[in-house]
Amino acid sequence: MYVTTASPKPAKMSRRSGRAASAPKANVSESVRRGLASLAQGNEDSICAMLSLGRLEPDAITQKMVDVMGVSGISAEQLMANYFSVGMLGKYAVRLGKSDKGGAATLAERIAREWAKPSFEAPGGGGGSSSTKRKEPSGDSEPGASPQAAMQSALAEMKAKRAKAAATAAEAAAAAPMPEPPPEPAPEPEEEAAGGSGFVTRLVALESRDDLEAATQELAHCKITCEDVLEALVKWADGRKASRFLGLWQATDPAFGCDQELMFEAVNRLSLVRAELLRAAGIIGGHFREEDGVERMCGDWDHEVVSEEDAQAFREAYHAAALRTAEEQE
Repeated sequence: MYVTTASPKPAKMSRRSGRAASAPKANVSESVRRGLASLAQGNEDSICAMLSLGRLEPDAITQKMVDVMGVSGISAEQLMANYFSVGMLGKYAVRLGKSDKGGAATLAERIAREWAKPSFEAPGGGGGSSSTKRKEPSGDSEPGASPQAAMQSALAEMKAKRAKAAATAAEAAAAAPMPEPPPEPAPEPEEEAAGGSGFVTRLVALESRDDLEAATQELAHCKITCEDVLEALVKWADGRKASRFLGLWQATDPAFGCDQELMFEAVNRLSLVRAELLRAAGIIGGHFREEDGVERMCGDWDHEVVSEEDAQAFREAYHAAALRTAEEQE
């Protein structure tokens, strides 16, 4: 007896299974999208060149930046820090009424903090030098390619250009003659190389100096941040002397800048305990004394780092120090 079995029919391939998976999309809030659009305003040519794009309308440029965030899995802050120049970010920060001091990462954080506010509105005026005629598409993209494939191609080309530039710089550095060492190295470069805690230790020791002006001049060419200075000054026993030192250091035009807003940002980054927080308020208020903007800058703090209660105590100590200094100078 023979048993026959039917041959299985070939399964039909779903049209959907044959399609390439779409590129991931970034989920951005409306306030961040408004921020990206305002950053693109006046910088269209630079952004199109950066992403190897042709002539695009402003809305399309904004969408391309969102696509880059999705493909690369990065936030708006990381997009700015990694791909935008310090000059472009600094000019945009000024448009927001913020300080243009600091590197790309600092500026990107400062801008992204404003965009994160649901009430954010785009500032007026452009920040770049856009011309009416932009570069036409180069024609390198394959006709009919999907937007996701074009974006991945643009990112790959950008990474290749950066790798080539790095290799060229390395070859030039290797070919350059070695500089002659100085006969007696000055102590400042050694301290500069130490950075971070090395500077803090040195700044704490300066409290014993009588000539603070000479002490600050010795630091004029060192790359010291506001965080370094504030971390050291809260350890000084004499708060008024610390305020005076802060003013003299600001007058040296520090490499990374020093103003009231940068010092308030340093408070948020240092995670100070209550006693140190109140000393910081007295030191900053004793020098800057400006009352305008204090509520706003304290409101910008991360309240998981500086609680609402500590922020209120800081404001009260700041105002008291500012008033005391003003009365003493009358």
